[in-house]
Amino acid sequence: MRHSTARMLGIVFIVVSLLSFCAGIIIDPAFVERHLSGDHALKTGTIERIQDARKTAVTLGVLAAIAALPLLARPRLTRSEKQLAIYIAVVAAALYLLTLGNPTQADYTLTSYAARLSIDHWNIYDYVVRTEGLPDWYAGYPPGYFVIQGVWFSIMGAVGLIDLASWAGPMHTFNLAFFGKIPILFAIVLAALFLWKLLPPSKRALGLGIFLFSPALIDSVLLQGQFDVIVACFVLAGLLVARGASAHDSFDLRRSLAAILLVGLSGCFKPYGLLLVPIFAVSLAGRSRPRALVLTAAGILPCALSFLPYAAGSPLGFGAIVKAFSAQPSGRLLEMTIANHANSIPVFLCGYFLLIFFIFETERRDEFTTLLLSCWAAMSWFFVTIYFHPQWFVWLCAVAVLGVTREGRLLKWYVFQMILFAVYILKWCNIVGEALDQYTLGLIPCLPALSAYGVVNGVLTALFAAVTLYIPIAAYRWRRAAAEK
Repeated sequence: MRHSTARMLGIVFIVVSLLSFCAGIIIDPAFVERHLSGDHALKTGTIERIQDARKTAVTLGVLAAIAALPLLARPRLTRSEKQLAIYIAVVAAALYLLTLGNPTQADYTLTSYAARLSIDHWNIYDYVVRTEGLPDWYAGYPPGYFVIQGVWFSIMGAVGLIDLASWAGPMHTFNLAFFGKIPILFAIVLAALFLWKLLPPSKRALGLGIFLFSPALIDSVLLQGQFDVIVACFVLAGLLVARGASAHDSFDLRRSLAAILLVGLSGCFKPYGLLLVPIFAVSLAGRSRPRALVLTAAGILPCALSFLPYAAGSPLGFGAIVKAFSAQPSGRLLEMTIANHANSIPVFLCGYFLLIFFIFETERRDEFTTLLLSCWAAMSWFFVTIYFHPQWFVWLCAVAVLGVTREGRLLKWYVFQMILFAVYILKWCNIVGEALDQYTLGLIPCLPALSAYGVVNGVLTALFAAVTLYIPIAAYRWRRAAAEK
């Protein structure tokens, strides 16, 4: 079994390597320089980020190819699950440490500057808009981010890693790009530990491998410099506690509250984590609707309380809070079906409420499995019907890994999903831009240069949406069939 796991991981590494080398070939800074419109500064910054994205892709391709060789040629070298997991962790550490210092997307430098301002001005939402006169999206995240990064930047300033006094605006430095992401790396380590506890003992190495080398995690941390993995960390911690609560025949109030509060705390960093609060509440409350309502209110409470101290500022500052709390969409999967974002929200809510009703009425033989599959289904439906940034996909991957490793037949579908996701990253406007879209379409002479949501993009994203929905549905169907035997 361990040899089979090693070979499967070797195949995953080969797929990652091929995708990375393809990305390195497709990401052509010279082509973008010739075709990208805009002012010189924007154009130069975009080209620099594309060059760094190419370096990251090539580094990942080389490391993944090297890591795959012993797994495929000599799987006996990893004689235990723990040895195989250590091998994966070492390769992942090499990847992240070699590429972490590359400049990332502009959002990281903008929000890092806002976090630096939060050290001296605790009400960052009010200060950024009213005093600094900056756009409100400089402070476009909930308070948890500014607390964590503000404290960490203070530590970096105290030990001389960064000069806080001369930090007068968004900037690109190696120390900021590398050491500034240490809290994100810490969250990755915690998420890996939670996964280790949640995964079946014989699938732990496989689960860690497909999570640490997921295109979503690599894009989120190395290309975007985003902290979505912190949300995934809180969700995994909530699942770990919820598993203990579901092990009891009767309702476990203490563990259920702890699980719901952990998931609610994720909303202090990015609000979409709150979407899972009702799912947890309904799953843990059994068939008691009053109990589910109390748990839901308890889960929303941490995020609501975190915003209260900031609500006394100016109306402009409060507008920044509202924007930080609301999702800021940028791209949609079913673009050809759903006309605009306003129309897609009822579609999402309809499916979301149907799922909650379904959980209430389902006879649950395994409460934790029901919770896991419900979270997986809710997040998959979210990504199919609502705008999303690529880095958001991290919180789905963390839960998907738990489901895929429990049902081995889904692994090939998950790899296919990640391949489609990698293509989606390459076509996303903030990474490569309209030029890459024209370049991709230009490979097919019979197609004219279409808009960003043309025929090719529509087919690929619709296929991605279909796979994203199919995986949790298939997992539920197979799990139910196994339970009935």
